Amino acid sequence: MLHQKQFKISRQLRNNDIATIISVANEFQSEIHIRKENKQVNLKSSLGVYSLMLTKNDQITLIAHGIDAEKALEALYRFFTP
Repeated sequence: MLHQKQFKISRQLRNNDIATIISVANEFQSEIHIRKENKQVNLKSSLGVYSLMLTKNDQITLIAHGIDAEKALEALYRFFTP
């Protein structure tokens, strides 16, 4: 089942925050992507995520598809908000 969560990043992300997000995403079996504007990348790919240059107040969408998709989005959302 496909799950999506659209929101605005409400805090500044540092490099170690992004590394943690990628690590947590890799704990899930679901395919997980992140979309910023018209670019969508695999959230399990370091190079892809860093290429988005995520910053505070960016509007993003987390997209997950798989057996643990809902849990994945819940776990990941908290890293983008205080």
